[in-house]
Amino acid sequence: MNTPTALLVGISLATVGLLTRGAPDEGPYEAVVVGDDAHNWLSRAEAAADLRAWQSAVLELHPAMQDPRARAVFAQRVDALIASLPEVVARARLHKKWAAVAAAFGDSHTAVLPTVDMAVHDPLPIVADGRRLCLAKPYRSAPTGACFTRFGTRTAASAIEWIDTVTPHESEDSWRVMAPSLLPFALAELGVPADATAVLEDADGAWFEVALPAMGTMPKPNPLDALNLRIDAHGIAHITLRTMVGSHQAHFQKAFERMFATLAQNPPRGIVVDVRGNDGGSTTVGDQLLAYLTKTPYRMMAQKHWRVSAAMQARIRQHGGGFENYLAASVGSTLPMEVSELPPSGAPFAYTGPVVFLADHRTRSAAMMMLDAVKTYRLGLIIGEAPASPPNYFGEVYSYTASHTGFRVSISTAAFVRANGNASDGSGVAPDLPVATTLEDRVAGRDPVRARAIAAVEYWHEVRREAATSKAVDEAVE
Repeated sequence: MNTPTALLVGISLATVGLLTRGAPDEGPYEAVVVGDDAHNWLSRAEAAADLRAWQSAVLELHPAMQDPRARAVFAQRVDALIASLPEVVARARLHKKWAAVAAAFGDSHTAVLPTVDMAVHDPLPIVADGRRLCLAKPYRSAPTGACFTRFGTRTAASAIEWIDTVTPHESEDSWRVMAPSLLPFALAELGVPADATAVLEDADGAWFEVALPAMGTMPKPNPLDALNLRIDAHGIAHITLRTMVGSHQAHFQKAFERMFATLAQNPPRGIVVDVRGNDGGSTTVGDQLLAYLTKTPYRMMAQKHWRVSAAMQARIRQHGGGFENYLAASVGSTLPMEVSELPPSGAPFAYTGPVVFLADHRTRSAAMMMLDAVKTYRLGLIIGEAPASPPNYFGEVYSYTASHTGFRVSISTAAFVRANGNASDGSGVAPDLPVATTLEDRVAGRDPVRARAIAAVEYWHEVRREAATSKAVDEAVE
């Protein structure tokens, strides 16, 4: 099967950033660096070697590189970046320029990430509100909703500009998704020292000055704590799923078994699945969950077109094999894969009551694909905001560490077609009931998305009661 024309159009559209987005600023090469040890500097030859290796890998791996125009523009941008390098390169400054070239793909899975040692601060509990960075919960003396104006001597606007520059723009919300995790690196590359303070202002005009969190001082999230269940006073089950990390598939499977065994003993009036902020992982985890929620045949993608490379084949063999068709395919070809609609399996029963999914712009990757299946096959109601990434997108990541800079490099190797099979549809997964959570909601402790979900479950039961009453009346009349 040849790659369909619609998919090629989709790939070309996905590389519009490469073809039209402005090239990174090639002005004076600023020596921005935290600290003065040799690790923060490298020679022009070392930086160029890493860039050329990345260029070769992208040309070999990324589906968009099948477009000759995209290949030419990409080569020009790498050449321009190398030409702009001084003899001695600040690693931090190089990262921003390099990441900006990667960001032009508009593909969140193709990125160049700084190394952990480049940050001197832990992530802050922030949310991006408009073009502001604000607290999602209290931090030190500053309350929820207070927004940053300065980090040390740098403005908050400069940090936002840095994040926006290195973020792949799959949508206008993309930088908001990446802001919490990228802010520590933005501060490091802007030269904000570890002992700096930040200034915030709340809605009433009150000012707060707080110390920024030093590296290693904030609690780290545990992926195994990303799944929990609670039953509210309405008898509605609330399942929170914050990640779908593939390496923890067995953990999720056992957790779902225990969770739904509990629910089977006392079936809830409804189930609300909260995947807001879910950073994705493996679609298998989504299949494990949906097996308990539906018996309707579905698929999370219609097609996958996987570029065959020696590098990816070697990586697959290194991790134990599998994917025999891919390993047998000729290097340089594209392996087409059609995905069938199948009923879920592996669960002893499927819940038959109302199911609602909560989503927002931070629902990513595999979690977004699960929502696309829910939307396409009407497996539940989606309430909230549309995810930033569209279902026609790239994935199946090949990653490595650059030899000299140590940057973490990821490159997509496959193009996916959304569940409905429309490769030319660039829209995202639109919620059935759009509900936004404002900064004012956070300050007041409100969750309008969850409140709307509870109301939707109650409405479902009301309609059922009315239908049952109407049927009883009709039968009595007859």
